[in-house]
Amino acid sequence: MAVIVNVSTDQKIILLTEHVIGRQNDNAHTHLAEANVSRVHALIVWNGLQWQIKDSSTNGTYINGRLLKKGQCAVLQKGDKLQFGSINNAVWLLKSSDAPVNRLVPQSAGLADIELNGLVGLPSDEEPTVQVFESADGEWLCETDGQSSVLRSGDLVGVDGNYWRFVDARPSAETQEMKDPSPPLTCDIQAVFTVSKDEEHVSLDLTVNGEHFSLGERSHHYLLLILARHRLNDAALPDSEQGWVYSEELSRQLRLSEAHINIQIYRIRKQLGATLPQALSASPLLERRPGQLRFGYKNIQILGGHFAERHAL
Repeated sequence: MAVIVNVSTDQKIILLTEHVIGRQNDNAHTHLAEANVSRVHALIVWNGLQWQIKDSSTNGTYINGRLLKKGQCAVLQKGDKLQFGSINNAVWLLKSSDAPVNRLVPQSAGLADIELNGLVGLPSDEEPTVQVFESADGEWLCETDGQSSVLRSGDLVGVDGNYWRFVDARPSAETQEMKDPSPPLTCDIQAVFTVSKDEEHVSLDLTVNGEHFSLGERSHHYLLLILARHRLNDAALPDSEQGWVYSEELSRQLRLSEAHINIQIYRIRKQLGATLPQALSASPLLERRPGQLRFGYKNIQILGGHFAERHAL
């Protein structure tokens, strides 16, 4: 990640992939109060290879004492000293020019900086009221109270006064358009549940593109079993409508609060991320839509249980 530091105050700023410096609170990611700083003064951008700065101000930007005028661009290097609006204004040192990484930057005192390598629960693993995770198509999602939204660089996420700012490591849209898109990853997934007669023990095995993964026996697999049964019962419906269950109904069937169900969902995602290769773990074992959720895979077998089931779609 790239970091600029105010050499006078030691204020540290982690740069977004498109980072606006200026005097306007609404549009600037880093707000500077000096009167000779323009409302939108300069833009610092990661282009996929290096950091660049473009001036859009009235009074210019200084790099190591050299004036960069309005409309001009320059490549930034570690150790560069930046001044905005005047050679006499505060000096900002580019302390790091490393490539950006997806991360959550703390905005509240006492919180840790979080590098995003997989599922994250906020404010903690023990109390994952907010879940941040990567979707199958590479978008980072924030899920709260069963509602998911796509995160954009600069978005705030958190709960109860504990907030982080999402930093997206991807380069600007123009840079992305220059690259050849990667072909979508397709997965052939079969889920096999093995259930004891009293249903106190539920094991789950996945076969993904011919490779077997054992998820073992976990208490949260019973939640998946309930959802899988709903999907099997809806086999006559179109794929898009199979297996959807209202959160309140699932809570009633499991005799668990929705908050407890949310913790189980977090544990399911955590286990999947730890078991499957990264390229496969994003394929959703659970799917959400407003007020409802379902088992994400349609090729299902259930062995044992009350009814000694054996089903497959």
